[in-house]
Amino acid sequence: MKKKLYTAEGVILKRINYQESDRVITIFTRGYGKITAIAKGVRKVSSRRAGHLEVFTQARFVFYQGKTWDHITEVFSLAQFESFRRDLTRASFAYYACELLDYLLPDRQSHEYVYDRFIRSLQTVSMQSSVIDLQKEIYEFALHILRLLGFLPESHYVHESSIHRFVESITERKLKTVKLLSLV
Repeated sequence: MKKKLYTAEGVILKRINYQESDRVITIFTRGYGKITAIAKGVRKVSSRRAGHLEVFTQARFVFYQGKTWDHITEVFSLAQFESFRRDLTRASFAYYACELLDYLLPDRQSHEYVYDRFIRSLQTVSMQSSVIDLQKEIYEFALHILRLLGFLPESHYVHESSIHRFVESITERKLKTVKLLSLV
């Protein structure tokens, strides 16, 4: 039986070390939604893919379907969002956005409008200079995503200071990045 290959554009939401030299990567893709895939051998010193598989990287991926996880065979970076790696404040907001999507999105359901909004927010956060503008953008992003996914009707309002509690009540999981945002 031949393995099915497919390509997708996406942003890496999180990565977890697995076994000796592999990583399990969660990617939010434009056409396939949230995918969890494995990158075999990426933690080896000789790996050419390692630099392309960092959190916040927007890339084009080539996958083949495996039994448990899809496997990342090739990756080409489209945007690295370098400002997140140099600025803790921006990184905090970007991690928060990634965690929201990881918790709220089901696996393998395409949400192109959410993907487009996520990319716009990452671009905005990477260019903002004031903390107030960053806070406003991430709040608007969270509110917009909750509405797009049907968790919050247009007529309802959630205060900026309690939006993370609202998300936690939906997902029944604590948001880890709220502690990062409180440092800002």
